Amino acid sequence: MKQPRSRRAFTLVELLVVIAIIGVLVALLLPAVQAAREAARRAQCGSNLKQVGLAVLNHDSAKGRFPAGSTAASTSIDSMNSSQWSVDLLPYAEQAAIFAMWTPTQDFNRPVNKALRETFVPLYLCPTDVDVSKLYRPESGQGDAFFWAPGSYRAVSGSSPGTNGDYYWDNPLANTVGSQTNLPDWTRGPLHAVLKTTAVGVNIRKLKAVSTKNIPDGTSNTLLVGEYQTSTNPGDVYTRRTLWCYAYTSYSQSSGINRPWTLHNDYMACVPLDGGQHNCKRSWGSLHAGDVIQFARCDGSVTGISQNVDMAMFVTLTTIQGEELSTFTP
Repeated sequence: MKQPRSRRAFTLVELLVVIAIIGVLVALLLPAVQAAREAARRAQCGSNLKQVGLAVLNHDSAKGRFPAGSTAASTSIDSMNSSQWSVDLLPYAEQAAIFAMWTPTQDFNRPVNKALRETFVPLYLCPTDVDVSKLYRPESGQGDAFFWAPGSYRAVSGSSPGTNGDYYWDNPLANTVGSQTNLPDWTRGPLHAVLKTTAVGVNIRKLKAVSTKNIPDGTSNTLLVGEYQTSTNPGDVYTRRTLWCYAYTSYSQSSGINRPWTLHNDYMACVPLDGGQHNCKRSWGSLHAGDVIQFARCDGSVTGISQNVDMAMFVTLTTIQGEELSTFTP
């Protein structure tokens, strides 16, 4: 009778060879998988910016103007804010339910607006951003005692000389006649701070919100909203990161400043390079591979800008009328 042939098992050496081959294949495929995931995250981030840009254009069509970066009751930096660009855009971005949480007669840091400021809005969060699932207390401003939901995008408020003094278009003080030397009208961005129509004073410039009709540079040559994500935040709770509906100066608005370190995705690394904090508070940056920062333009399109861009050119893109570049050359 014929004996059944026994099945030969794998030897230890053969198993080790197979495991090594699988390990090599995984090592080769993992970067490709990670790159594909990052490409998807970056595409989603760009899609968010596209929706924001279209919402601004819808706002312009309905109201005859862009939303203001913020609307303050007076020129004081601690003035009550009765509107803010990302909140004003909610009804034009299919976010009416969140917009309904807002009580516009009260400042954003009032108890009645607690639900609004603690709401996470996916439209304003880039998938590549970090630590976006928790609330933060801002490091400064009248809302520093409260918690706010994070964001990944900031309005382009304008350009600044970046010198001593608080000369930035996210500050209501920019609306005073006395600030005109450092912040000429043409340096305004498309989403800058304005004053309520009820604000009074002999020193007020009475600047109005921008629209597609008064951007001399052209809508395709003017940046509207861009990314600011930082890999570091001072403290476990207090932060300098973007907070989507905090209207106090730079937490949801940034500036074009002729300093290369203000295109940086690390706030704590920027500060020593600048010799201070004010310019770094108004940085732009992303955590995407390749050091590319995405922006929506005033025509609704989206573009990527390298962190190594010529800063003089970048400054012109943040203003409604790019001229007199020498004013902003360090």
